[in-house]
Amino acid sequence: DHEWHHRMPRAPTACSVVARQSGRIVRAEMLDINPRGARLGEVRKPFSDGLLLLSIPLLDPVEAVVRWRNEDMVGVQFTRAIPFAALAEWLLHPEVRFAHR
Repeated sequence: DHEWHHRMPRAPTACSVVARQSGRIVRAEMLDINPRGARLGEVRKPFSDGLLLLSIPLLDPVEAVVRWRNEDMVGVQFTRAIPFAALAEWLLHPEVRFAHR
């Protein structure tokens, strides 16, 4: 089911994130985010199925699962939604939100 990421509007971003999965560290660029998930690009190593812990600057680490992937992008769904107030506050920080540009 690739429709999960269309259910909520996504806010564009361009910031570096780090995912930890099965003892591995994977660096990527977060391309967009909403309270339920994110789209990652420039993935340095392939993700495997299963849980991962995503570290996003200025937000608490969030647990996620891979929902889809293609050659250069990965879609993750958070196991618990990021609280709207926390995400709204984060979106007000362009120096973090667009740090990769």
